[in-house]
Amino acid sequence: MRTFKTLAIIMMLSLASPSFAQKRIDEPDGHDVLLDVILLRPIGFVGLIAGTVSFIATSPFTAIATIPKPHDAFSKMAKFLIVKPAKYTFVRQAGDLDYEQGFRGK
Repeated sequence: MRTFKTLAIIMMLSLASPSFAQKRIDEPDGHDVLLDVILLRPIGFVGLIAGTVSFIATSPFTAIATIPKPHDAFSKMAKFLIVKPAKYTFVRQAGDLDYEQGFRGK
């Protein structure tokens, strides 16, 4: 009887596995927020300014590219050079390093 109890306890302990709490992936931690605020937001803002200057500088060439169909060169160029950096800099949640809005056809 003592052997049976020992085997039963060993079996129960071997089948029981501890569950560890895991951090949710979509929740940013303090390091992500600090990296974002100190480094990525200023880089996004510089990218926004550089994209706006590039858009203005290349607007004559974009006007020429708008002549053939589908006539959407200005909107594509504005999305790529102005809207995407603006969304990355100002719309994105602080610490969200996996921000994909506007980068995959959205």
